Amino acid sequence: MSVEQQEQAFKPSKLGTKAHWDECYERELVNWRECEEEGEIWFGQQAARRMVLQLKQLRLSSPTILDLGTGNGMLLHDVLDEELTEPEKSMGVDYSAASIELAGSIAQERGRGLERVRWQVLDLVGDEQSVGACGQWDVLLDKGTLDAIALSAHSEAAITAYVRSTRKLRSPAGVLILTSCNFTLEELKRLFTQDQSMGDEDEVVESNVAAPPTFSFGGRTGSTTTVIMVRSKSPGR
Repeated sequence: MSVEQQEQAFKPSKLGTKAHWDECYERELVNWRECEEEGEIWFGQQAARRMVLQLKQLRLSSPTILDLGTGNGMLLHDVLDEELTEPEKSMGVDYSAASIELAGSIAQERGRGLERVRWQVLDLVGDEQSVGACGQWDVLLDKGTLDAIALSAHSEAAITAYVRSTRKLRSPAGVLILTSCNFTLEELKRLFTQDQSMGDEDEVVESNVAAPPTFSFGGRTGSTTTVIMVRSKSPGR
């Protein structure tokens, strides 16, 4: 199945629009200011825990970590709670300015070094220049961002741009750890391996961390998520 065919499998949704996420995080920002509610953890805490355990298994020494579509920043909090890297080597990005304001405010309030995490507005699919200016990272994290992109009105082009952006952002030995509820393992393999226009080929492997039986998203419960790692092929692997 091509990217175009996969695009046709998903109807455009408000979950694929920037306006929706701006509204969502502006509302969560108000709730944070008034009640110190940190907001929703997309896909639930089990999905976040699974990603953290996968990162832990890689046994990397103080890697640089970039969280794609960081939302309220909670995934990076989980990573740093496990002391898998230093705050100064971590950054969360999102195309919603309200998300970045929320994540930064929560981190400042929590302290414990979290105030040293960087937060930056970045459009992964619409701002190639800014993506290039972000440099390269040892670990990229994505919990639901690709899924939201797939629900946009022009998802074929957006998915292709996302794949190319993640290649640019990964260091030569870097890895993308991604959680999806919309794509199967085989579909994700095709997405990340069929376009080799940037040279280095990628490989996609499924996480060996045990999956929870269900996921929660938008107030609904469904089938299990898929967690993968994407990395460049090498002769020694």
